[in-house]
Amino acid sequence: MQEQSNTPTPPPLPDIPSVPPPIPQGDLPPVPPSMPQGGPPPVPPSMPQGGPPPVPPSMPQGGPPPVPPSKPQDESPQAPKSDQVKLCKNCGSALVFDPEAGCMKCPSCRTTEEWEEPLEGDQVVENDLLTTMAAEIEFEGEEHIEVKCPSCGASSTFPVNEVAGFCPFCKSPIVASSKSQRSIRPSGMLPFIITSDAAQATFKQWIKSRWFLPNEAKKVCLAKGVDGVYRPTWTFDFDTTCHYTGERGDYYYVTQTYRDSKGNTQTRQVRKTRWSYASGTVYRFFDDLQVYASNKISRKLQADVGPWKLLESVNYNEDIVRGFVEESYDVTLATGLDEAHQKAKELLRETVRHDIGGDEQRIHTMNVIYNKSTYKQLLLPFWSSFYKFKEKSYTYLVNGQTGKGHGERPWSAWKIFFFILSIAAVIYGLYYLLQNC
Repeated sequence: MQEQSNTPTPPPLPDIPSVPPPIPQGDLPPVPPSMPQGGPPPVPPSMPQGGPPPVPPSMPQGGPPPVPPSKPQDESPQAPKSDQVKLCKNCGSALVFDPEAGCMKCPSCRTTEEWEEPLEGDQVVENDLLTTMAAEIEFEGEEHIEVKCPSCGASSTFPVNEVAGFCPFCKSPIVASSKSQRSIRPSGMLPFIITSDAAQATFKQWIKSRWFLPNEAKKVCLAKGVDGVYRPTWTFDFDTTCHYTGERGDYYYVTQTYRDSKGNTQTRQVRKTRWSYASGTVYRFFDDLQVYASNKISRKLQADVGPWKLLESVNYNEDIVRGFVEESYDVTLATGLDEAHQKAKELLRETVRHDIGGDEQRIHTMNVIYNKSTYKQLLLPFWSSFYKFKEKSYTYLVNGQTGKGHGERPWSAWKIFFFILSIAAVIYGLYYLLQNC
């Protein structure tokens, strides 16, 4: 007998048609608003189905992120602080550069402020000349800079071609170099070393030593002070190659026979010159060939108080200018370059003469080629005094680095007349004594 299993048997499965049943003709079921008929819409990666994307923590929904208080939006951390007056921490007076201390100093309480960083001169930039000449130089005319004093709030206009000076009302030092329209700004400068008192003493000593200076002019000069002014200069560096042609002259002597006044035959040596054709090529490097770049006073007078120790120049620093006047150039770079080439050519003539040799030289042609040209614009320190005598202006300058002084002066016609008269009287007196001895 077969044993029956207690496991229930599953009911038979109904027959599944191979074709799905037709959709009834009635209304279709409503489609949810978020589910179109064609299927679910693609979800953007940045927009999940549950709602808008979360806002990043650093960007609040109300607007842009707040700016840190240490860097306000209206002030760049690297913007030049021109037109600003640096104030003394003790008394609040405007600080100026003091040549004797070599740093910023308060003229009221004499407090000094050391540099945050040491002055450096080994990085004064040499600019490529061809690159600058190829660039478009927008403005080279006279400039009149309007400034507003940070101390008293008064507005004023600097004299022509000046970018630093003093408020005409409260005398606070103002530096407005960032407002200059000049295409080229100074790369470096020579700070003042000679003090105002020392320059004034040099000026007075010069006045007292001028014998033929009118007495009235001496009184006017002694009443005048000196003002510190930074004036621009161009310096040029370049290699030169000079091809020349000329002649070399060598001395030789011949014996010449002649008769003297008594009829006797004499001989003498007569020098003559033997000329021969010469040509060649010389090379010379010029370093810091200088061209003064301000015409506000005589450039010859500026050169008379030279030379300058250009190797002691430091990078341009507005703090060194505070308390002095700074002028912008009115001799353009192109004009300065032409003058530098003329100076170089005159110096090359001596090099060519040395290369030709001999006792005399004649130079017929010189073809000079300039290579590797660079330039700098530097500011030079001058102590200046201007005075008038009989409606004519005169200038006296002191080199603010070395203390050398030189100036213009009027002449006293009466002093010169009496000087000549006294010399004539002395000569006549000596002649009289010799005749009667």
